[in-house]
Amino acid sequence: MADFVLRTKLFRPNSPHHLVTRPPLLTRLNDGLHGRLTLVSAPAGFGKTTIVATWFEQIDSAWKTAWLTLDETDDIPFRFFAHLLTAIQQIDVSLGQSAFQMLNEAQAAELRLILSALLNDLADSAHKIALALDEYHLMTDAAIHDGIHFLLDNAPPNLHLVLICRADPPFSLARLRSHRLMTEIRQHNLRFARHDAAAFLNKLLKLELTPNAVETLVTRTEGWAAGLQMAALSLQGRSDRDRFIADFSGSNRYVFDFLAEEVLAQSPANSRDFLLQTSVLDRFCSTLCDAVLQDETQSSASVIEMLEASNHFLIPLDDERRWYRYHNLFADLLRQQLRQEMPEQERELHSRASVWFEKEGIAESAIKHALSAESEDAIRLMTLYGSRWLAHGEIIRILTWVKQLPTAWRYRNPQLTEITAWAQLFRENEHDVEATLAHLPDNASNSISKQVIRGSMALRRGDMAQTIALSQDVLAAFDDHAASRQMMQMRTSATLNLAYAYRGQGDADRALPAFEQAGALSEQLDNVFTKLYAMLGQGNTLVEVGRLHEAEQVFLQGIAFANGLPTVAPIHTALGQLYYQWNRLDSAETQLEIAAELLKASGIANRSEGALALVKLRLAQNRPNAIPPLIEQLEQLRAIANTPHARQSLAVTIAEIALAQGADGLTLEQNLRELRTFSADLQSGSRLQTLTIARLLMAVERPEEALPILEALPVGQDVRIALCLCHHALGDGELAEELLREVVVSAEKSGAIRLFLDAGDPLRHLLTQLDNPPPYTATILAAFPTYVSPASPPKTQLTARETEVLRLIAQGMTNKEIAARLVIAPSTAKRHTANLYNKLGVANRAEATTLAHRLGIL
Repeated sequence: MADFVLRTKLFRPNSPHHLVTRPPLLTRLNDGLHGRLTLVSAPAGFGKTTIVATWFEQIDSAWKTAWLTLDETDDIPFRFFAHLLTAIQQIDVSLGQSAFQMLNEAQAAELRLILSALLNDLADSAHKIALALDEYHLMTDAAIHDGIHFLLDNAPPNLHLVLICRADPPFSLARLRSHRLMTEIRQHNLRFARHDAAAFLNKLLKLELTPNAVETLVTRTEGWAAGLQMAALSLQGRSDRDRFIADFSGSNRYVFDFLAEEVLAQSPANSRDFLLQTSVLDRFCSTLCDAVLQDETQSSASVIEMLEASNHFLIPLDDERRWYRYHNLFADLLRQQLRQEMPEQERELHSRASVWFEKEGIAESAIKHALSAESEDAIRLMTLYGSRWLAHGEIIRILTWVKQLPTAWRYRNPQLTEITAWAQLFRENEHDVEATLAHLPDNASNSISKQVIRGSMALRRGDMAQTIALSQDVLAAFDDHAASRQMMQMRTSATLNLAYAYRGQGDADRALPAFEQAGALSEQLDNVFTKLYAMLGQGNTLVEVGRLHEAEQVFLQGIAFANGLPTVAPIHTALGQLYYQWNRLDSAETQLEIAAELLKASGIANRSEGALALVKLRLAQNRPNAIPPLIEQLEQLRAIANTPHARQSLAVTIAEIALAQGADGLTLEQNLRELRTFSADLQSGSRLQTLTIARLLMAVERPEEALPILEALPVGQDVRIALCLCHHALGDGELAEELLREVVVSAEKSGAIRLFLDAGDPLRHLLTQLDNPPPYTATILAAFPTYVSPASPPKTQLTARETEVLRLIAQGMTNKEIAARLVIAPSTAKRHTANLYNKLGVANRAEATTLAHRLGIL
């Protein structure tokens, strides 16, 4: 459970001692369980919460029930759905785990992805679940309403939602009504009839009113349960009952005034101030009240006990009766009276509450009361908690609370301004980050912070040279500054930026020690986020230089260090990719499936990388049916990607999947054009983007364009494989063989297998043609799933492109028509035709077609 989730919101209210049984209403509620929604909508005080709580008690044996009481602070999608998921997890902790993990860095546009994960869990659950959302009318955020509407539209049969509100939700209920999937409990359903009121006033409260008196009260209150309760409270001990009943009004305004005059005014003197002063608290316990009131003459615990006994609209929130809240109407009255009678005390009361919540470690309540106190202590609290949230990667949490601060306060604390800029770096655009940095005062420390953040922005753009220059300047300046915690963090971040930039340039010799140094500094600072980010970079660099066994140890250490935190997801992906390279597909699947769950709480770039790894795994496992859902997820991410960095990552992933699936020439050309558009947004592409462009060029028969791109890339086993194939396509067989031999020897040391298998038949053919091949060649060839010896039928020697050309020849196409279909030059089509004639040992199209059918190629 997240530390900001208040457990008291999850307790179903206890049924009052003076409860009128209402069988017709309970029957109507039971009948509605076949649908998806019960809407209990009526003005305040009609007993909505009471009747639903009573109903839930009765259906507990057949349905698992969950409860969430909302307030204004929940009118933020992140908080709302965090509480909703936690309420459901009170039934079964396994429900909604992946959805909950997604919330930490989720964007509003991603809400349906989160809810889809929850719905899938619910659909698989054996439980029948009824979830009540009380006080739903306090929610005004459109994203919350959209999410609830989405849940209702897609709810499985075992989920029933109950909305308890004073006004209908602002989304269409027509479809649910027309399909009879909705039960409505309205004001007229909830009104007390005369016999209900008589049972309440006479049988339960023993007031012994005449039938006429009961009828008058029912008429005056229009069956309003709260009005009857208020009247009954004031009737106790009165001698002028008839006059009182005759003067009692049923209008809401009158009842509100009556509540002030006849309930609050007649409260015991020692409790009246307590009621007014504790009204600033949404929820309270005795120790919190003691801290807020600072009244040594009385115990808050005894006053609460007295108020509960006298039915002063006090609602217990837990079975231990530790936490309470006031009825909303009563709380509204108390706050109004507080402002009228003690206007100078309200801020001080909020301030004391903030201090108490801070001591208890309840961060967001502490900040909320500081803001209500109009105290700039909110800035201190935001800075204190914001630095902790940043160290754990809780970016959305930071940005949400910063936006609650008055605009004039947001930049008063340089450290909070810097925290805000870091959070914006991960979720917003560079313009927003620069606008925030402009508010940092000009001094040496802030100058360093600005350079580090700008270095991070340059790294995300792919500008390695600028990243290195800015990072080196920062690190050189540290001799002139005291090693404060803030400066140590800047040193760590600059070192980490430098390490990633060296890696981007292919300089592993400088990248690896920089990653190790950044990791050590992160541990000193207890910064989990940068520690894991350093270990991820270190392990991936080791992979790129063929030191796979060392990389495995780094990844395993990172996973152990993270101890299950969602921020470890990219390391699980990296370890899964490593096992995939070793062709240990079961181990790869374990890591990638763990990553897939954790990545739902991560950014788009990390999720796209995880999806690509899973697609390659499913292809290797010959499970093509598992791939379309992954591609659909990527398309959904593409729709919400709002930065060049995110869009680039998705484009690379989609292009790599197209290559892996052997897409047609038109698709590959489209992927190529899309990748090349990023040069306008990013100063240089990532290593994978550049390598992907080269692979696409070779796939569409343009190896002469791919060669200079590959030669400019830092050398790695994957680049050497691509160079080998490129040189072979250009007719330089000797250089291709030399490169292939080097890769095979290198792969024997690392144990890599899949980089050969994923290159497909063209590389397998080259391996079979090696003279005096290295010993590891046999291991590689044996791993090809359809490997046959060179003496096998000619069909095994055709490349994928040659086979595609052969199919088009069999359809009667000319070389010119084949070139147009495959988006290649006519001369290239002619060359493929000649090659396949030679391999098949035929002289013309008719012979090629006949032999191809006989051999089963077509």
